[in-house]
Amino acid sequence: MPKDNDTTSNIIKSYSGNLEWLDSKKHHGATIRSKVVVRPSNRPDPPIEKHDLHDSSNLNQDLETLWWHLRLDRLKHLAQMEGNPEQFDVLYDLMLKEKPHSMEIQKILLNRLDTQNRKENLGSILPLLEQMLQRLDKNTLRRYFSKRRQVKSKKEGEKENKMKEDRALLLNLLYRKARALAYQETVMNRQTKDFEETLANLRSWVDTSESDYRLLDIRELRRKDCFGSALTILNDSIKTDKDNLKLLKKRTNILQSLNWPFWAHYHHMHSYLRLPKQVISVEMSKTP
Repeated sequence: MPKDNDTTSNIIKSYSGNLEWLDSKKHHGATIRSKVVVRPSNRPDPPIEKHDLHDSSNLNQDLETLWWHLRLDRLKHLAQMEGNPEQFDVLYDLMLKEKPHSMEIQKILLNRLDTQNRKENLGSILPLLEQMLQRLDKNTLRRYFSKRRQVKSKKEGEKENKMKEDRALLLNLLYRKARALAYQETVMNRQTKDFEETLANLRSWVDTSESDYRLLDIRELRRKDCFGSALTILNDSIKTDKDNLKLLKKRTNILQSLNWPFWAHYHHMHSYLRLPKQVISVEMSKTP
C-alpha cells in the first residue's frame, strides 16, 4: 500500500538486537499497523588477512628496494656535481653490475653526458643512446598506439601509462640521437646518412615542427643551405623564447652564413643588450 502524507515511520532497535520497522497508516479512519522484524545475520565475518611482519623474504625485499633507491638518489646527486667523476663512475659501475639492463641508471648517465659540453662527450653519448634504443620494443609500441583504446579497468590504465612512458622515452632518445649526430657532423665537417635516418625515424612518431623538436628542422634546412627558411622558423621560436641564448646564437650564425655581416653584428649587439652576462661584449659603435 503506498504511503501518503500521514504516514509516520520509525526504526526502533530492541534490546534483543533485532531491528523493528513500525509503519503506521491511516486508511478510511482506521489505523493499520504493520511490523517487519529484521534479525541480525548469523553469517560469520570473512577472515582478515594478516601479513606476517616477521616474514624474512618480504623484509629483505623491502630493504633491497630501499637500498637501491637510496643509491639511485646518490647517483643523481653525483651526476649533477662538477668534478670528482671517480665517485660517480665507481657507483655507476657497481649498480650496473647488479642490474645490467636498468634504464634508470643509464638515463642518469645520459643526463650527465648530454649537457652543454656534449660535443666533448659524443663518443660516449651515441653508443649509450643506441643501447637504450635497442632495449625499447618499438614494434609493440606501434601496435598499441595504432588503435584507439578505451581504458576500462585499472590494469588497462596501468598498461596505458607504461606505454606512454615508453613512447615519451623513445621520442626523447631519438631527439637526443639526432642532435648528437648533428653535432658530430659539425665536428667532422661532413654530412652523414645517420642524421637523416634518425630524423626520419623520429618523424614517423611525431611532427617535428612542434616546438620541442623544431631545432632539428632548422638543422636540416641549414644542412641543405636553406638558410632563409631556417631563419624564418628560428625567428618564430625566438618570439616565444626571447631570452634563449642558444636560439640567439643560432640566428647570428645563420646571418653570417647568409653573408649579411651588418645584420649579424646588429643581432649580436641585440643579444648582448638582452643578456649582458652571457654574451661576449661587442663595441657598440663598431660596424663591420
